[in-house]
Amino acid sequence: MTVLSTTSSVLYYVFYPVTTLLAWALIGLAPVLHLLHYAVHACLLPLRVLARFETLYIYLGVAVLIGLLTGSVLHFSTSLLISISDLRSTPLEELDRRNPVVFSRTKKTKEKKQAQANDVQRLVTGAHPTIDGNLRREYADWLDKDRGKRREGLLSQTILEEEDDSDDDF
Repeated sequence: MTVLSTTSSVLYYVFYPVTTLLAWALIGLAPVLHLLHYAVHACLLPLRVLARFETLYIYLGVAVLIGLLTGSVLHFSTSLLISISDLRSTPLEELDRRNPVVFSRTKKTKEKKQAQANDVQRLVTGAHPTIDGNLRREYADWLDKDRGKRREGLLSQTILEEEDDSDDDF
């Protein structure tokens, strides 16, 4: 036991100047350490606020995982059913769907061709392509007859009344 007590006494006196200097240094650095404490506290404040919503994060994370799993199962099951039923689309349609630029160009060209065809038909027949001449004249007469009587607001609308037959059902 004397060896242990002698060794501890020798080490205490050897390190005494070092511990004394460290104590005086800590006294001098106390304001800086105090400011560092507040700076660390301020930096950790967002994490404390986020920690309050931990259950919400867990709930939303589980919802995202369930959504991804369900979406993946639906994707693979529908692709399996499509391949089994041989319902694949044509390669041009697949290209159109996957590339929006090509899709918009083909859509615009289709619309232009349809508009040109409609213009040609209007020039030839003088009527809208879906309405023949007689029907067009009847609609025009009906619209002309009603033009002078236009009113604004609720008076221009027709209000249909229903008969009260609900008592007969009981």
